[in-house]
Amino acid sequence: MFERIGNALEDLKTLYARGTPGGSERDAAIAGGGLVLDKRAARLFWEGKAIDSDWTRHRVPWRFLLLLAAKARYSGSVAVGPISG
Repeated sequence: MFERIGNALEDLKTLYARGTPGGSERDAAIAGGGLVLDKRAARLFWEGKAIDSDWTRHRVPWRFLLLLAAKARYSGSVAVGPISG
């Protein structure tokens, strides 16, 4: 599962190379089945489906996902240790 998430995060680099997705780009990314984080709406999509969770209440996991996505976007790596950012 972690490998699939890592691959999906890697796909974000190509998606974001054209700019921040909005509307139809976001919908196309969702339909593509990859990991999609809608930061403004605090929504997560995986395999074309919304992951129902109140991300405004679960801020730590949400921040962790955003951190992983940001690291993947800039070809960063993630190591075991304290989370900052």
